[in-house]
Amino acid sequence: MSGISSASGILAARKALLTAAKTALTAETDIDFYSGWQWPVTQPNWVATTDTNSDMDPRNIGPRRSQDETITFGMSIGAWVPGHTEADIEAAFDRAFEILATIQTYIRMTDITLADTVLWCVPGTTDSDGAVDEQGDGYQVEIATTFVCMHRVRAA
Repeated sequence: MSGISSASGILAARKALLTAAKTALTAETDIDFYSGWQWPVTQPNWVATTDTNSDMDPRNIGPRRSQDETITFGMSIGAWVPGHTEADIEAAFDRAFEILATIQTYIRMTDITLADTVLWCVPGTTDSDGAVDEQGDGYQVEIATTFVCMHRVRAA
């Protein structure tokens, strides 16, 4: 059954989340994808899975020893543009949020179960910031976002 297994669904869902992001952005040629944060990136834009949290509340254990697992995945999305004028700064924010919106829309509309690894997955919190890069020749924006998933752990 979709989103139900005998152990935590973290690993399978984490891989499926990155696959969903890659699929959503298939047409893009200027994005690096990483299954963990790394630096330096080789493209001006990136998507990386980051932190993971799982919570199994013992209060919802059912008679069949099943329980719901809430999994929260962190994701880093970034965009870099040359220059640091006001227009460049806006372009960097626009690009980063365009990447985020594409991933969110794909998951909500096409792959809400992350390839049947979870019962559902929805966008969570989002924080963003930007700065002139270390060399001073471009502006970089990073979005730290989350995706919240529900999985059921059940004994046979």
